[in-house]
Order: sequence, then C-alpha cells, then structure tokens
Amino acid sequence: MPLLPSFDNIPPEITEKYSVQDNTFILQAKTDIEDRIEVEVGDLKISSDFLPQVKVKRWDNEVNFSVRLKDSEVSVPVVSFDGEKIVWEKDNVVAKLYDLTEGEGGYEFEIDLKSKPITNKIEFTLNTKGLKFSYQGPLTEEYESGYSERFKKEIIVTETQVKDLDGKVLSERPENVVGSYVAYHSTKGPTNNVAGGKLYRSGKFGHIYRPKIVDSLGKEVWGVLSIDKTAGILSVEIPQDFLDNAVYPVRHAAGLTIGYNTLGGSNENQTDRYIIHRGTPTGDGTVSTMHVGIESGTSTNLKGAFYNRGSVISNVVTYDFEGDSSSPPTDFEHYGTGTLTRTIDGTVYKSGTKSWKVVASEASDGGIINSTDFEFLNLRMYVSSCWIKTGADVTNAHFVVRGTGNTDIVDLHQEDADTDWTFFESVFTSSADAESKFFEFLVGLGSYGSTSDGTAWFDLLKVDNI
Repeated sequence: MPLLPSFDNIPPEITEKYSVQDNTFILQAKTDIEDRIEVEVGDLKISSDFLPQVKVKRWDNEVNFSVRLKDSEVSVPVVSFDGEKIVWEKDNVVAKLYDLTEGEGGYEFEIDLKSKPITNKIEFTLNTKGLKFSYQGPLTEEYESGYSERFKKEIIVTETQVKDLDGKVLSERPENVVGSYVAYHSTKGPTNNVAGGKLYRSGKFGHIYRPKIVDSLGKEVWGVLSIDKTAGILSVEIPQDFLDNAVYPVRHAAGLTIGYNTLGGSNENQTDRYIIHRGTPTGDGTVSTMHVGIESGTSTNLKGAFYNRGSVISNVVTYDFEGDSSSPPTDFEHYGTGTLTRTIDGTVYKSGTKSWKVVASEASDGGIINSTDFEFLNLRMYVSSCWIKTGADVTNAHFVVRGTGNTDIVDLHQEDADTDWTFFESVFTSSADAESKFFEFLVGLGSYGSTSDGTAWFDLLKVDNI
C-alpha cells in the first residue's frame, strides 16, 4: 500500500490549499454558505492508501459527484507533487489532480499516457448523490439548415454554430461543450433559492467537459466522453488512429475537467425575445432579487418581471377537437380563395383521438377563420402554440392569431411538405391597441400572394396566459 510522505514533506503549495486527513486531501473550493463546495482527493473511507479519486460535494453535500480511475495493475503506484498538482503514477499511467481557478473554477483529473495503451478506452467508476445528467450534443442535433421558425430566418448550422445568411452568429456551443455533460440537482432549482440561505440558481451542479487529447508534438484530437449513471461508469474513448500515430507521452488522455459553472455552456443571440421560466414557489416569501446570466453584446437592454400565473384565466382558448364528431367547430368560416374542406379526422392525430383535417383540392391562399372574438388583457404575456402535420404538395400550412383589425399577431407555419407532427410556439405581449385587444384564429393553406394545395392536419391550437 503506498503511503503518502509525512506532512513535513508535502510542499507548501499543497498544504496552503488542502488539509490532509488519512491520506486524503480536502479542498474548500467555495466557503460561502449559499453555495459551499468541498473537494476530496483520495478516499476518506480507505485511510491506509491514496487512491486516484476525486469527489466534489456541493451545497453542504446535498449532492456529490465522485470518479475513481479503474486500475487493474498489480504494481505499486508512486505518489508525488508537482507544484499545486497531486501526482499518482503507476506503470504506463500518470494521474494529475489539481484545482482550476479560471472563471467559476473547477477541478481537473488529468490522465497522461507514457506509451501506447492496450485499449483506447479509459474508464472510471462513477458514484453520485442527488444528480441527474444532460448530454450536450452538437447543434446539428437541435437545428437544421434552412428556414428556422425559432429565428424567423434562413440559417446555416454546424456542430458549434448557428448563423444567418449574413454571417451573424445566432447560437454557439464551444467545442469542449459539444459531447459534454451537464450535472443538475435532481430536485432543486430556481424555485428553491432563498436570500441568506442556499442559492441553487438554475440547479446546475457543474459541467463535465469533453476532453481534448494532445501528443508530444501538439497533435490534438477530441475524446468521446460517456456517462452511464446506471452502470456507474464514466469513460473516455480515444480514436485508435490517433493512438497508433501519436508521439508519446500523450497528455490529457482522459482529462476530466469538472467545472463548477452555474451558467450554461452554450449561448444564443437574443433580440426582441422573451425568456420564460415557469415554476411554483416552495413557500411564502418576498422576492428581493432576480438574476440572469448574459454575455456582453453590442447593446444590452433587459427587463425582468414576475407574473402570477394563477391570477388570470389559464388557457384563454384551446381547440383539441375531442368533443367534435364529424364536423369541425361551427364558429369557423371560410376566407380567401380556393376550395377548402375541413373534417374531424379520427385516424390521424397528435393528442387524444382526433385532429382537424384541412384539404385544398385546388390552389388556395385561404383558410378558415373563427367568428368568435377572444379578448386579451392589456400588455400581458401570452404563448401561442399548435401541432401541424402536412401531406404531399403543401407549401404553407399555417395557424395565425390575428387581431380584429386584420393585423397578424402570431403566424405559426409549416412550409415543408410531407412532414410528421411538428410543434410550433411563439411568445408575445398583448397590445393596448383596441384593434389588437380582440383576436381570432385562422387555419389554412397557402399565404398572401402564395397558393398551396394538398392536405394538412392541425391539433391542440392554443393561446395561453404565461
């Protein structure tokens, strides 16, 4: 069993940062009562040995994250120090464990390889308490190049960026965030923040970033990070071709960067947008502050507000068509050009057992408009949403919320043909203008100056209070 050197032989760079207990190093990374973080390097449960293990505890150990390098070699490891780094070395593997102070801080569990390993996968045992994980894939899994309903324009998408046709970055995800994992408190978040007590903020515990592996000539490659909470395994897979051609030693072969970041790893350019979080407070109290994390831009003009969702009528209007038989609601009338038929379809639906089927047998820019006006509350935030499915030849199936002054407030539309059910949603603030105080629904095919034929289905048409 390797024993640590006596306390007198541990360099001051270590003793000034850590306390030492039973061959385990303990770091008080954050001491604020609102967000206390403690790191154990080693294992307090095995007092006679030092093991290559890191355990991060947050919010007074309400939650924790612990990883230990899997080691099957029989030789005796050597423990040493390199400045502020704790070094564990055994055969072909060198583990370097050290504190990170940049930004919100973190802890590094770096693995170096002296020579080509037998396997291209490095594994750690994983134990957690009160955490859930969210994988952060490339942006190509969230967006597609072409027209974006979210950004209301044509976009070009790569793994790390979403840009418009003018080259403006609309959303960005750093390379080390692509393929990474975010760890969240499994039960607490924004509604549990208490002034003078613990601040969970969004509930984010930390970030485990994708590792970049580097050989002695500076050649780099990204590792494939994988977390299997059920199996209790965290692994990093290194491309075999890189290992076959690398110049050793190789650094950061499984560099686990455990960031304490509370802000998100990705960002999005927001212009004239609403960012909404719904929640139920855990108890009575007074709201004293409101926080948002932003990156600097050309201009910043933000306003925060709290709305009591229970003080207004929920679901201003919803059409789910479940109460209708063969005919659609009687308060809808035809508008525009072209012949449209509308029926209740009991074979194609998104929710429940029915949807609204609209068929244009000839080129149409028309649709169906309800004859009942609904009233907005002045300057109130609302969300309009619907599900749309299209058949062949459809070029524009739309659901429009229109003010009685013939002004479109929200236009949700599917421009692609032959699509499965797709969800559309838009947030807006009601106007005090009399012509926009009352609104009506439009559902149809085609648009102003553009016609379409074909078949589309609509389900769960809503305008809802926020």
